[in-house]
Amino acid sequence: GINAQSFDVEKLDSFFRSVETFDHGMNSLSVFRGGREVYTNTIGFADVENGMRANAGTKYRIGSISKTFTAVVVMKLVEQGKISLDTPLSDFFPEVANADKITIEQMLRHQSGIFSVTNEPDYLEWAARPISREDMVAKIKSHPSEFEPGTTSDYSNSNYILLTYIAEELTDKSFADLVQTYICEVCNLEDTYYGGKIDPDNNEALSYGKYNGWVKGMETDMSVPAGAGAIVSNPKDLNT
Repeated sequence: GINAQSFDVEKLDSFFRSVETFDHGMNSLSVFRGGREVYTNTIGFADVENGMRANAGTKYRIGSISKTFTAVVVMKLVEQGKISLDTPLSDFFPEVANADKITIEQMLRHQSGIFSVTNEPDYLEWAARPISREDMVAKIKSHPSEFEPGTTSDYSNSNYILLTYIAEELTDKSFADLVQTYICEVCNLEDTYYGGKIDPDNNEALSYGKYNGWVKGMETDMSVPAGAGAIVSNPKDLNT
């Protein structure tokens, strides 16, 4: 484990000062040991254009780390007997290729063979716009299976998008509510939630890439990734 004796705080501080001095990155870091924070550091901006610096509480889009939350929500529904790991996808979306052979567990483990909708060649052209559940399912079902379910693993965002819809259908609640109820309230996560449009005034960081200076990234509409990537949090909450 990490404690003040086994890692050099000054060296870590020096490293981040160097990254910031040479403008090589913008990030927040929190290190926990034994359930409590022993180190934190933040460099860079939440909003470059308006000169708003990031701080320890700044919230970021956590991308695919959202999937760990989605898996927990699904497993809570398994615990409650609302669904089983062996339940076939065909119970919910029979129109998806191989749905009768694909189980909830295979989707959780990326062993379903369902094409990842984020790999569509024109993905970046439509990802910034809101999408309905019906339109997303239509996109997913338009692709053939990539492999026979259970025979191998291949990362697919479609698995977790569909799992989001299934969880909502089983509970008649929004996925945002499910994440709050099953995880955030239980763990007292006050800075973790299903995201919307990025709001720097709410201490939410905009996304940037480095191309001869910081360039604002495309802002994906959160209806697109859903439980595959729509959660906002900060490092301390994630460690908790």
